Amino acid sequence: MVLCLEYLHEHGWVYRDLKPSNVMLDVEGHAHLVDFGLCKRVEKRVRRWSTGGSVEYLSPEVFESGKYDASVDWWSLGVVLWEMLSGDVPTNGVLEKPWYMSMGAFNVCYRLMERDARRRLGACGSEEVKRHPFFGSVDWEAMRERRVKPPFVVQSGCDEVSNSLNEEVSNSLNEEVNNSLKQMTASLNENENEVTFPNYAFPSPVSSQTHQFIRPVQCFDPHKHTNSLSSYWNL
Repeated sequence: MVLCLEYLHEHGWVYRDLKPSNVMLDVEGHAHLVDFGLCKRVEKRVRRWSTGGSVEYLSPEVFESGKYDASVDWWSLGVVLWEMLSGDVPTNGVLEKPWYMSMGAFNVCYRLMERDARRRLGACGSEEVKRHPFFGSVDWEAMRERRVKPPFVVQSGCDEVSNSLNEEVSNSLNEEVNNSLKQMTASLNENENEVTFPNYAFPSPVSSQTHQFIRPVQCFDPHKHTNSLSSYWNL
């Protein structure tokens, strides 16, 4: 994310909408920014723009004065990093160090979320962010050239998911069909000799003449996963 913001800022753009849902991983595990609908051209002087972006990730100056520059992106980066490290979005920019978080991680978030934009980490450029001790082990050039192996690679698992889903749907449908057949068979047995009008016998809808055309119903047992002849028409 640091390199993505660096690239945008070097080319004169403010991203203004950094949040987890706008960070995507490619098939190799490298992070990319998406959705540039709120990007604005930036100049060296502070600009006045309308409020845009997701509230949880917006810097204070966006709300307080409406005057801001590219440093708003570094604030948003601090919020995203905090959320990644703690699992929660900070409330009103107030940070309390959890017991499990290292001082380096806490410090980089704290400095990125400095309320004074002029003192915020990154206000003097992306190199300031990259030099922070928290990123001390990062080889930025290797990362830029995609020579660093990502720690997490998305596994599509399309075949496994598809097979599992098909099996689940098949089992559900077979169970529903079996229940329907049992209900139909029971209904036919009950109504076979039913008298509809006085002194008039209502014959079975399936006569003995058509009996020879009825075949056993082959049902699928979802528990045993084997085909078996589990029920017959009682005629």
